[in-house]
Amino acid sequence: MKGAIVTPRAEPASRRTGMLHFFAAPGFPRRLLPPLALLALAACREGAGSTSPIAAAPAALEVTDTTGPAVVQDAVAASQKSGAAPATLARAATAARPTGVRLSAAVASTSLSTALGAASAADAPAATAIPFAPEPGLAANLGPACDDCVMLDVPIGFGFTYFGKQYTALDISSNGFVRFGEVDPTYRENSGCCAGALIPLDEGASGLHGQNNVVAIAWSDWNAEVEGRIRYETRGTEPNRRFVVEFVDVPECCEDTPTASRVTAQLILFEGSNALELHTASLTPLSAYGFTRSITQGVEDAAGAVAAYLPGRVQAPLKLTNDAVRFTTGRVNQPPVAHAGGPYAASEGLGLVLSAAGSSDPEGGALSYAWDLDDDGQYDDATGVSVPWVFADEGTYPIAVRVTDAQGAGVTATGVANVANVAPTPELGTSLTTSEGAPVAATRTFSDPGADSWTATVDYGDGSGARPLALSGGSFALSHTYADDGSYAIQVAVSDNDGATGTATLPVTVGNVAPTVTGFSVPAELTLAAGGATAYVAGVQFTDPALAVDGPFVTTIDCGNGKPADDAGRCTYASVGSYTVAVRVADKDGGVSAPLTRTVRVGYAFSGFFQPVENLPASNVVRASTGVPVRFSLGGDFGLDIFAPGYPASEVTSCDPALQVARVGRRVRTTLSELTYSSQRAEYTYVWKSEKEWAGSCRLLIVRLNDGTERRALFEFR
Repeated sequence: MKGAIVTPRAEPASRRTGMLHFFAAPGFPRRLLPPLALLALAACREGAGSTSPIAAAPAALEVTDTTGPAVVQDAVAASQKSGAAPATLARAATAARPTGVRLSAAVASTSLSTALGAASAADAPAATAIPFAPEPGLAANLGPACDDCVMLDVPIGFGFTYFGKQYTALDISSNGFVRFGEVDPTYRENSGCCAGALIPLDEGASGLHGQNNVVAIAWSDWNAEVEGRIRYETRGTEPNRRFVVEFVDVPECCEDTPTASRVTAQLILFEGSNALELHTASLTPLSAYGFTRSITQGVEDAAGAVAAYLPGRVQAPLKLTNDAVRFTTGRVNQPPVAHAGGPYAASEGLGLVLSAAGSSDPEGGALSYAWDLDDDGQYDDATGVSVPWVFADEGTYPIAVRVTDAQGAGVTATGVANVANVAPTPELGTSLTTSEGAPVAATRTFSDPGADSWTATVDYGDGSGARPLALSGGSFALSHTYADDGSYAIQVAVSDNDGATGTATLPVTVGNVAPTVTGFSVPAELTLAAGGATAYVAGVQFTDPALAVDGPFVTTIDCGNGKPADDAGRCTYASVGSYTVAVRVADKDGGVSAPLTRTVRVGYAFSGFFQPVENLPASNVVRASTGVPVRFSLGGDFGLDIFAPGYPASEVTSCDPALQVARVGRRVRTTLSELTYSSQRAEYTYVWKSEKEWAGSCRLLIVRLNDGTERRALFEFR
């Protein structure tokens, strides 16, 4: 029967404790224990309402403390009291077990073969002596720090297969063994006190309960009340982790003296292979009470039907120094063979396929694949036997793949990917067209699959040389003004930070632009002399966007009279009239400007009428029906065809000299007497014949010459 459960009072926040369960089986004869044992037990009972020193236990773990099964305790106590020899103690413990339980190594061996049936030897659990090579250093976590107690559900840190079933946690007993969770929950608190048990043994059938599915490191009766003597830790990285349980100089119960029996040993569980090792630095069975302790070392399945151990290590007075045993509890999984493929060759920014297809599993099982492609030691970048991948930049990249079989055994393999740089590619498009002196402007792009940085230059092909070209992301702006027409080629070069350069050429056609005449000077009015009239065209001004290179420029002047100006820019006119002077400028490329024009008027030197006719505003009184000699000079003899068509003419007007310009009445043609020219006087005479009916009226005589000039005179007829 189980004893009463006693819950400890609250711990200070600075200490971490599990739950303590103290059990005293009915009939346990305390009087039969040695005094120290009685004191220890009394201490356990007296402390039932107080805190036990289990600071090593993580908060999530439960630690139970119990006395051993009464049947075993009674036998041990009786032996201790009687001073029986060590062998007697072992026999007494054995004899205490119920009738019919397998009790010897021979029986255990038979049980093992019977349990295996027709299974091959490769599937049988095995124990093999190996060199002593424990894990260095103390484990990081504190285990149970009490007597006859169990720390429950300690996480292993990985899946460990024990006798065909995988576990992720185990229980650590202070009495030198660990136990996997195939135990009736009612009996999980059983710490295995107070001597190493027989294995294999179905403890449920025997009525002892709770100690199957164990790894007996050095199963006996030990006291770990001093904190830090039992420790555990998960070490390494997936898939090669190890779970370590250490017993460090743990003394027997209930004596911690130099003469007490002690154990320093280490259990290692291996991920993947599911093998385990026991490394015993020292184990002494001789008790301070004068008897030899019964110690068990080995492995047992959950049914208590199969066990593995070295001969003489079950319920034996073991004394070991620097001893090591390797155990397997089934077929030993063979790790897969990993192959990362390669070496691979690729280009930056362009994909390749990584393949671990060369990997294999000796047992032909399914494999899983995890890749480390950023060299951070973490296999978290990709999964699968074939992986498409892109390396952003050139370089030599280490790659690694972890290949894991169905049993969790993993092996890594490495390879290398040689990634070549890719030169940038300027994308300039089709040709451009512009005119000399006008800027050409265009935005173009470039591409590069690599994660590079870039610089660029541009040469516009007109002899101005290469110059830096600003980049904005993957684009750039071209802008240039060509001084002269012609065909050019823009060359753009983009270089990446790895030294590769890509170039491209863009044809440009630059058209010629004709000059533009902006001004010149020429007299607007000329007076026709006997030798004609001369006008000089001067100060011709023009522009040309290629002024510096389009010369020599040629100027042509059209005088407007059907003749060009002479080399001095001189136009000569032989008759009166209005003339349009046009100036043009041509460049060396054949571009001719539009004409810029000016009007030149060539007229007579007509200064007015001579006596007897008075010029306006005077009024001339004349008898009607008489002829009036109208005399004037033009500065020379220009012939008799000097009047404009329809002139001279007259029109009725007011006799008021103030209204002399008003046109009143009907203009009539004057009958010419005669137009004559006197070379002696250098003047013309026109006789104006008046009409009789004009008497009593006033008329204006209008003389308009063929040069467009006009003179008038006022006449009052009587």
